[in-house]
Amino acid sequence: MLIKENQILQKFKDQKTNYSPILIYGPNEGLVRENFLKIKKIFNQNSTEEVNFSGKLINEQPGILIDEIQTVSMFNEQKIIITI
Repeated sequence: MLIKENQILQKFKDQKTNYSPILIYGPNEGLVRENFLKIKKIFNQNSTEEVNFSGKLINEQPGILIDEIQTVSMFNEQKIIITI
């Protein structure tokens, strides 16, 4: 599901859906970080893992993103993946 930036909080609050995994991406690092913090507040902060990838790394190793999505964390219930 693709959610526009101006609808992000409302979608999470209205649907109360457990999106798994969550991928936040974009060229504006500040905006990506801001949206990550908004989403993280909705979830339990202690059980959410933050994973960061650069676009360059994904281009060089395309399978790294899928590998991260498919892995299960032993310490966190949820995972938010950020690419810049």
